[in-house]
Amino acid sequence: MQPAPHYHLVQKGDELHVVTLDVDSRDPLALEQLKVDLHSQIDHELKPRLVIDMTRIKDVSSSMLGLIMGMHMKIRSKQGALRLCNLCEGVSEVFALMLLHRILPLDDTVAMSLERINDGLAS
Repeated sequence: MQPAPHYHLVQKGDELHVVTLDVDSRDPLALEQLKVDLHSQIDHELKPRLVIDMTRIKDVSSSMLGLIMGMHMKIRSKQGALRLCNLCEGVSEVFALMLLHRILPLDDTVAMSLERINDGLAS
């Protein structure tokens, strides 16, 4: 039996993906599978655009931050865009403390991320 995915693909079209993460940030196997799945999607696109909905993420580990930064770098190397949205207060504080809000575009809602990514506001 194959394990359940740790994300939900909400929307796909024209190299735009909206992914709602649903993973324990301290589970290394789940994070590795998430990384493989998302990198596989990114690898097959010329100019990937990805919105990550963090609604279900209540805390972040260094491994999850590394996964997000790795995706950010991979997408940027292909002239794509990555945006994150719906961060809870605790996760927002971690991003602020690590100054990641200066590197990764953060939005309040999926709709806001979609509007900005479609307007060409890159990561």
